[in-house]
Amino acid sequence: MVDFFGHQDRARKNTGRLVFYFTVAIGLTICLIYLALAAILFYGKGTKTGGVDWLINSELFMWASAGTLIVVALGSLFKIIELSAGGKAVAEMLGGQLLDQNTRNADERKLLNVVEEMAIASGVAVPDVYLLAHEGGINAFAAGNSINDAVIGVTRGCMEQLDRDELQGVIAHEFSHILNGDMKLNLRLTGWIHGLLCIAIIGRILLQFGGSSRSRSSNGKGGSNPVPLIGLALMVVGGIGMLAGKLIKAAVSRQREFLADASAVQFTRNPGGLAGAFKKIGGLYSKLETPKAEEASHLFFGNGLANSFFQAFSTHPPLAERLRRIDPNFKGSFDASYSPSSDIESKLVSHLAGGPTPAGEPRAASAKAGRQSPPPLRANRVVEQIGQIDREHLDYASGLLKGLPPVITRATHETLGAVALCYSLLLGSEKETRDKQHAILQRNENAAVVMEMTPLVSSLKALDGKARIPLIELAMPALRQLSPAQFHTFRHTVKALSAADRQIDLFEFALEKILLRHLEPTFATNKDTPIRFHSINPLLPDCNVLISALAYLSHQDTEEVERSYAAGVKGLATDRSFEQLPLEECGLGAVDKAMDRLAAAGPAIKKRVVNACAEAVTADGVIEAGEAELLRAICASVDVPCPPLM
Repeated sequence: MVDFFGHQDRARKNTGRLVFYFTVAIGLTICLIYLALAAILFYGKGTKTGGVDWLINSELFMWASAGTLIVVALGSLFKIIELSAGGKAVAEMLGGQLLDQNTRNADERKLLNVVEEMAIASGVAVPDVYLLAHEGGINAFAAGNSINDAVIGVTRGCMEQLDRDELQGVIAHEFSHILNGDMKLNLRLTGWIHGLLCIAIIGRILLQFGGSSRSRSSNGKGGSNPVPLIGLALMVVGGIGMLAGKLIKAAVSRQREFLADASAVQFTRNPGGLAGAFKKIGGLYSKLETPKAEEASHLFFGNGLANSFFQAFSTHPPLAERLRRIDPNFKGSFDASYSPSSDIESKLVSHLAGGPTPAGEPRAASAKAGRQSPPPLRANRVVEQIGQIDREHLDYASGLLKGLPPVITRATHETLGAVALCYSLLLGSEKETRDKQHAILQRNENAAVVMEMTPLVSSLKALDGKARIPLIELAMPALRQLSPAQFHTFRHTVKALSAADRQIDLFEFALEKILLRHLEPTFATNKDTPIRFHSINPLLPDCNVLISALAYLSHQDTEEVERSYAAGVKGLATDRSFEQLPLEECGLGAVDKAMDRLAAAGPAIKKRVVNACAEAVTADGVIEAGEAELLRAICASVDVPCPPLM
């Protein structure tokens, strides 16, 4: 089983490895620039023939080092700021166009539907989808600073040339990058390597400026002009730096592509889909025409650049090798007679997990299991599902989307409708409360939103309670289209509706936390929550608040509350002793503050916290809809994607 928290931790460690590689590249660049400047300025001047004293000049080395560091730092900072908007900035840089959620184009509708299914199945807010309309090659990418601002980009060739199963395999591959924490590393890599490129850019400017200056002064007294030589040297060194950057991208990216391929097959349980996509790429192409393809080459599903004789610089493994890892029986031919062997899945999952096939059955077995009584939900199963997609979740997502009334489906795809949908989900059951809420709506919102709510309220009554959080996730792309002023009104109204009955129930709290956590990267200046806690000890009081609250909220009987609390503390796996807090000390306000602090914890700590919360909720072997919603809200608040709890 792929470990979400382990992948997140490895992604952080890969960042450290990237910093080391980048530091070495900068060091080598400084040395090369110093040698070039020393040779141009001092070689053969005042030195003995064959001597090396021209190499020793501390002042020149200081200026070469400072200049190189300043250029690289400013170039990297410029690109990092440019990409600070997250995945949206990358998609627009590559010429992507945001797809209309209400499109009637069959291919676009197919693509959006696949992305929605994958998002619901994984517990991730539906990402925005960008179409690279002018790209005929088969390719795709995922980009963003976190799971909350991720976008999916797809070329027109990918959308039109692949059938639904093949497209699902590609999208599953990209969701693997989202869930495994690869995106943030990719954006950092793009920014840092751009700094090395700036050295070559400055060299070209100096070469052009020096050449024109020399031409203008050719009729004067003459004299040597070192500027063109310095420019040429910087271009050469910058080119070497770019080769080093490509090597860094290749070192970081290749193995992750293999893992994403394997995860895609494990997610979909349909190896033929991904294999078919590879086959079509082999028969057609994946190259992108945008001049920005080089900068983002490590983001793509397939090789976005022209094939190179120097495979060491390629950010992607050879296509035949990727296909052979999926299907060991692949013979290397991409002709029409190729079809994946039937035992792909078992071999691939075994290769991925390093052992037996993980939990989750193939399609036929899953259908059979669906007719049996499900086993009690255990905490370890909840943690195992974090960051995972399996056939059961995909089937659930597909059934949910197909079963939604048209009025709700339309609302999730329109900004006005999405706002009305969220308000409708918050309406209370008591007449007095609803009267207060209607007064709030009349005061805060326009009449069109209130009118939009009327058909939604009646349609929502017929839906299963488990569908409410997926509806919120479906509405995210539409809600991201709010203006800052509209979002301010929306946020204020959500809080007012939740507090209309002077108490916030589980779902109202869950809705508010999920909405704000998913939308903050779009409307807040701070796009990401940095890790501030690498030890659980400073967070133990916050953990106690969560576990105490869950015990009270999940059970009514005093003995059950105590048993639930004890199970949660045990699941935290710490040698510290705890006492359950009184109910008044672990209300939803205290829970809210605890969640905000826990969001800044490292992946290993989050895993222990989620496990403790799951132990508390599942102590009786049953998880109610309200408990599941609160548990998913806790996960969403700490950037942990929790799929629907089956």
